[in-house]
Amino acid sequence: MDSVELLLDRDGEQRVLADWHRLQRAGLPSLADHRSPSNAPHVTLLSAPDIDGGTDEALAGAAAAALPLALVSEGLLVFTGRRGLVLARHVLCSPALATFQRTVYELLSGSVELLPTSLPGGWLPHLTLARGLSRSQLAEAVKLLDAGRCTAEAAALRRWDSSRKLQQRLPGP
Repeated sequence: MDSVELLLDRDGEQRVLADWHRLQRAGLPSLADHRSPSNAPHVTLLSAPDIDGGTDEALAGAAAAALPLALVSEGLLVFTGRRGLVLARHVLCSPALATFQRTVYELLSGSVELLPTSLPGGWLPHLTLARGLSRSQLAEAVKLLDAGRCTAEAAALRRWDSSRKLQQRLPGP
């Protein structure tokens, strides 16, 4: 599955990485366990089976106009995944963030088959912390994490090509 993602500024990235490592040190599933160089804290704007580079120039232009973008995280979310529960930080959907996601959606909606979770109004911004948690592991993870409010900036945009395992950082601000 390919995606277009917001990457965090250094401080925001360090806060999410600290959560990943806190979970890992406790022996819980964590995205810190995923060793790929492409593994970085991010907010997925949209996903599709295939997103080629044909829209990269338009995406870069949109990023240059909108970024950096203030992000506020507050609370935790739990999703059902293929191999267990997924734990994430909830990113509040500010008007500016919603507008940017809609812009990216509109740039790609005519050229690729987007997942329903990518539709404006159906999209839920978040920062994934762990996948594959059992219920008891989820309870332990929630106790370890501070779910309070924290801020970051979306500093860059990238396109992830899952079939070729390539990330394309798109020029922006």
